[in-house]
Amino acid sequence: MERERAMHMVYSLQGLVLLFSLATFMMGDLGHAASAAIVFAFTLVPYALERRHEVAFEAPVYLAIFAAVYLHGLGDLMGFYDYLHPVFDKITHITSAGIITLLGLVLVLLLDRYNRQQLEGKIIVVGIVSMTIALGALWEVMEFAADQAFSAGLQRGLEDTMLDLCFDIAGAIIAGAAGYLYLVTLPRKQLEERFFQEQQGSNELAHTGTAEGR
Repeated sequence: MERERAMHMVYSLQGLVLLFSLATFMMGDLGHAASAAIVFAFTLVPYALERRHEVAFEAPVYLAIFAAVYLHGLGDLMGFYDYLHPVFDKITHITSAGIITLLGLVLVLLLDRYNRQQLEGKIIVVGIVSMTIALGALWEVMEFAADQAFSAGLQRGLEDTMLDLCFDIAGAIIAGAAGYLYLVTLPRKQLEERFFQEQQGSNELAHTGTAEGR
């Protein structure tokens, strides 16, 4: 029942994002319409993964994605990046990096179910943290490219860019450490169940395949 209530919240947030995209498009604000459409597209990724891997993600996975994209959206749409600079920008970087790291852990757990020999916790965490830091660097490169091509004014000098990367690294390391503690203290199956559940159909299929194999 808790999952159902949380998922209703997720659907409501998705609807608001889609309505905002349509409304701004109708008003001719193509920039914000495109940004909202991209945000909405990101929120559909878990559905695609659920369908492909026959699992049902727990609501916190969806809410984590919304937290990351909404922070950025609020900063852009409400002007918080300007009014609360640099505090809001750094909060967004450290929070988003932490969320991306934890979502990376969920994705690895999902894919690692198919390996005969599961990956070690240290390898998983180092890989995910490194990926998050690399994505943070790529984000800064994209901002630089946008500034050069469209004079977007996204970057505010070398010091600001370096601080962004430092907060990305801090968020990734903090979330990575938390993920590692989960990996070493909880059985893998119990950890997986905190983030996703196998769909009933996949369980029946697995049992059928086992029976036929016998």
